[in-house]
Amino acid sequence: MKTLACKDIDPSVACDYKAMGSTDEEILQNMATHAKEVHADKVTGMTDEQMAEMMRPHIKDEEAAM
Repeated sequence: MKTLACKDIDPSVACDYKAMGSTDEEILQNMATHAKEVHADKVTGMTDEQMAEMMRPHIKDEEAAM
């Protein structure tokens, strides 16, 4: 299981949302949808590719952490 939380990307954000999935693409899609709906002020003007580039390094592999 892979995860990505808003706080992983920006620790100053007061948001507890965590996207979970089995692939990076699934995580990125879920997080991009959330970001556009809840954090539009932070992603306005960014393309999906730019958001993915910003988010991808923060994806965690929970299985590897166990």
